[in-house]
Amino acid sequence: MQVNTHRQPKAQSSMEYLMTYGWAILIVAVVAALLFALGLFGQSSSSAPSVCQPQPNFVCTDPIYTNNGISVSIGQNSGQDYYNAWGFITSSSEPFGSGGLPVDFSESNTVNMTPLGLLTPGQTITLNYENSSDVKAGGIPVANVPVGNQFTGYVWIGYCTTIGCASPTNFAKVGAINVKASGGTFSGGTTTTSSTSSTSTSSTSSSTTTSIHIYYNKLSGSYAGTVVYNSSFSGQLNGNVNATINITVNGGVTLNQNGHWISAGAYLNNVGTITDTSAGGSGGSAGGGGGTPYCSGSNGGNGGAGSSGASRTALLFALTLSGGQGGAGGGGGAGVSSCGNGAEGGAGGGNGGTGGGIVEIYTYYLNNTGTIDTNGFGGSNGGSGSGGCVPQCMGSGGGGGGAGGAGGTVLVGYYSIVNHGTIVASGGSAGSGGGGGCSPFACGSGGGSSGGAGGGGGGGGSGTGGYGGSGAGGDGIPNGGSGSNAPSGTVYLEIR
Repeated sequence: MQVNTHRQPKAQSSMEYLMTYGWAILIVAVVAALLFALGLFGQSSSSAPSVCQPQPNFVCTDPIYTNNGISVSIGQNSGQDYYNAWGFITSSSEPFGSGGLPVDFSESNTVNMTPLGLLTPGQTITLNYENSSDVKAGGIPVANVPVGNQFTGYVWIGYCTTIGCASPTNFAKVGAINVKASGGTFSGGTTTTSSTSSTSTSSTSSSTTTSIHIYYNKLSGSYAGTVVYNSSFSGQLNGNVNATINITVNGGVTLNQNGHWISAGAYLNNVGTITDTSAGGSGGSAGGGGGTPYCSGSNGGNGGAGSSGASRTALLFALTLSGGQGGAGGGGGAGVSSCGNGAEGGAGGGNGGTGGGIVEIYTYYLNNTGTIDTNGFGGSNGGSGSGGCVPQCMGSGGGGGGAGGAGGTVLVGYYSIVNHGTIVASGGSAGSGGGGGCSPFACGSGGGSSGGAGGGGGGGGSGTGGYGGSGAGGDGIPNGGSGSNAPSGTVYLEIR
């Protein structure tokens, strides 16, 4: 039998060829797959995944880009608590200034930031950076954003390392964000907790994720998250407001509690004004000016007494909170008459000022750089008398000024407080008495006396001699007397 001895070397050669070049082809395929995954083969940005690359000691995950803003989960593993934390997002096109911060970012102005509250190591908070009437620093295009549009930028955090700071003193870049628009809107409202594992560039830690929603300009109700009153807010509360995280009143905004309380589980940040105008007593009515009966003037009318303010029991303390008493109205000026030489009616007095209301606040940390007040309102000025300068009895009395309304009550229940603003319950200023008519012979009747309780009303002006003495507070000539300044109210700063 003949054996073909040439086939074995040929088969061996084929096997060696496959072994040599097969491994090379496999390595090239693996490298090509990796390069494609990294987007180096012309992959468009619109098909790139939504990611946030964290900085060392920070967590930045799960970015979402919708028609109402960008939502991203952030956290920190610095080993210390971040107090009064705020988050914000800027575009990658935003220029940077000194200190590595965006050039239009002001460390003392938090209007471009979203409040987060306390951020502890290992805790992850969802930053919902929403479009609102506030001008955001990031310039994030929202509303009808085409699905697939890409946003690139940076996530930032401002914070303090000590309890009770008024505004952030430290700032850091959390991560670089590259997120694709998905349409729709993100939502929140209910605080949820779950166990997750988050990885940063420097460490891995087990963390708790808390979803926080930001609510704007709420008039009443309880909210699992933060309530912000911004420049589009107008009107007043119609019920109590309770936020589990923060309440923020932005600069230039007036929050009128209108007889209700507000409560924040973490921070109450006030840059604007918190007040109340519902609980103060009404000011007294002004006294009418005296008439001009034949050959004699009549007395001006008395000013009315101011009414008492409303009162209620505090929610968390055994305290009675009261609105300020209204100021008394000023007395009217005396009228004058001269037989055959004309007559002049007296001027009316000024109205009394309304009393201050009741502000009731509960929070863990109070940061106040604005105004919290229940000041009384000022009394009105009395009217001026009339009459020309003639050598006869023709100058009528000026009206008395109204008294100011008394200050109301401010109650702040807190654990820690930093106050760089004003917390006050001052009484209202008095109205001035009106001037009398010009006459060297003042012979009118007496002016009206002061009103009742709630601060003395200004007396009506009156002439001297002739037909009667001057009214209470008058100066013995036709000028009206000024009203009384009202007493201050009460400010309670109570540790909870």
